[in-house]
Order: sequence, then structure tokens, then C-alpha cells
Amino acid sequence: MAPNEEIARALAIACLNQPSFVETLVSLSTVNKAGDAKDAKLLGQTVEEFYEAIYKGVRKTFRQP
Repeated sequence: MAPNEEIARALAIACLNQPSFVETLVSLSTVNKAGDAKDAKLLGQTVEEFYEAIYKGVRKTFRQP
């Protein structure tokens, strides 16, 4: 795994281990997307988007393609 991926993964895991963060992520997914927040596919997409945003930020910060 590349250093940027490791950093992004660690940040995502740290956030997702915080119950209040997960509650906020779930509530935001219902505001920004149609469907039921309890739907596993919807929540999976939300988590994937969250990780991609972290990864993009890490790449930008460390200026690696």
C-alpha cells in the first residue's frame, strides 16, 4: 500500500470508530441522497465517498499523483 493510501485509510478508520461521527455521516447521507439511511448500499456509497475525499486531501497535501 502506498503511503498516501495508508494515511487515508488510518484517518478513515479513526473517524469511523467514533460513534458520533458515524451518526453524523448517517444523518447526512439521508439529507444528501434519496433512500433509506438503513440501506447498506447507500451507507456503503457514503463511506466510499468519505474515503475518496480523505484520499484526495492527503494526495493534495503531500503532492503525490
